[in-house]
Formats: sequence, C-alpha cells, structure tokens
Amino acid sequence: MNRLTEVVNHARGVRPSRSAAQLLPHRALALLAASIATLASTNALRGDATVACWGYNALGQCNVPVGLANVTVVAAGKDYTVALKGDATVACWGDNELGQCNVPAGLGPVTAFAAGGYHTVALKGDATVACWGWNGTDQCNVPAGLAPVIAVAAGELHTVALKGDATVACWGWNAFGQCNVPPGLANV
Repeated sequence: MNRLTEVVNHARGVRPSRSAAQLLPHRALALLAASIATLASTNALRGDATVACWGYNALGQCNVPVGLANVTVVAAGKDYTVALKGDATVACWGDNELGQCNVPAGLGPVTAFAAGGYHTVALKGDATVACWGWNGTDQCNVPAGLAPVIAVAAGELHTVALKGDATVACWGWNAFGQCNVPPGLANV
C-alpha cells in the first residue's frame, strides 16, 4: 500500500499499518489538519494566516478575497468558503444564491463557526448562536433558550450545538433522525 492510500484510509477511519506521523512529514500534517476538502475543491490555512483554495471554482469559492489575512480557521460549505479572522470577524465568499455568504450586520465577536450545505452557523462571544443562509428545513431557526453554547457543527441541512451543560441540541432536516438526540445523552 502506498503512502497516499494509507493517508486516505486514515482519513476515512480505517486503521493504517503506519501512523499519520509516519506517513507524512510534519509540515504536510499541519496542512492536512488545517485543510478542508469538499466534493471538488480544497481550502487550506497557510502558516502565515492566509488562505489558499484550489479546484472547482465555478461559483467563486476559490477566489480568496484580496487582502484577507490573519485567518485562524477556514471551512467550506457547498460551493462557498468561510473564514474566521483573528479579530473575531467572519468573511465568506463563493456561491451566495441562498444568502450563505451574507454575514449578518452586527454579528459581534465570533469564537467558532461551521459551514453547512447552504448555511453557516456561528458561536458568538456571548455563548449564543447565529445562523444565516438557506433555511428551507429550519436549520437556521436557533431554538429559544439555547445558550450557553460551547461548540457548533453544521450538517448539510441541519445544525448542532453543544450546550454548556454538556448536552446536545439539533435542529433542521430530520429525515434520518439526525436531530433526534438520544434521551439521556449527557456528558458530551
């Protein structure tokens, strides 16, 4: 088995014959840890806090805004890219047909975010959550009384929050039970 096959298997959760550290040099591991791959494009956070994007670019998701710097996190949704900057602001570019790149005015400081299929979810500095973009399955309808939240995630059409009491809340598309949090799930 070659190194690339082992790295891909490792990313898929298949136990390789060698560890990731044995397969790739340190700088490559750093790139892998800070890169996000979608179906047809890839985004990477460089060591100088800038973003590199390559691959499918029909909707501008690889057109990194000129001057974008001091980036701490980058993520990709369906044909759009999101970055969190060191000043706790968010930048989005690419497909905006459904408002997924319309960062709300007055969003305030953001500590974390996740990119879903056509929506973005942000964890704000006050431990509340904001969502924007397509809301066809209620994935942007943040439940009342959710705070305090300590982490967020986004699926293609649903949103997940880890609450301060170590419980999970989910909302949005639920065709496969992905928002049916198991009763008694705690200490997450």
